[in-house]
Amino acid sequence: MICHVCPKLVCGCCERIAQVPAPSRPIARGLAGPGLLAHVLVSKFVNHLPLYRQSEIYAREGVDLERSNLADWVGQSSQLLRPLINALERHVMSSHKVHADGTPIGVLAPGNGKTKTARLWTYVRDDRPAGYTAPAAVWFAYSTDRKGQHPCAHLKSFSGIL
Repeated sequence: MICHVCPKLVCGCCERIAQVPAPSRPIARGLAGPGLLAHVLVSKFVNHLPLYRQSEIYAREGVDLERSNLADWVGQSSQLLRPLINALERHVMSSHKVHADGTPIGVLAPGNGKTKTARLWTYVRDDRPAGYTAPAAVWFAYSTDRKGQHPCAHLKSFSGIL
């Protein structure tokens, strides 16, 4: 456990209080540090572990993390990562050739215990086999349905071979 101590100092002459500010956190006024946020995000998106299960796992270890808190952290983390996601999208879509796929995924519908079908749109740039030096990359986009308006919006700035 990391403990940050921020002592308060009082001037003997003017009785003014001075205190070093606490170290910054990724989420303003939040308790979660970058390591915990990364663990929650990787568990959710890479290991496909829903937030309610993560909450139960933490509870077994004696840590009370409500699913609503975890959901808030995921939402705020996505806002923190937005510039990186936008840069990744620009990099992928600036290629002259992009591979695309729309994959149906099951998403838990909160409250009723059932799943609904959503769509994960995947766009891949990999020109290394053709001798290009630009790094390969994958950009993912999510939609709640499979309507054609979603890939049209994703590919609006792309011109090349799909």
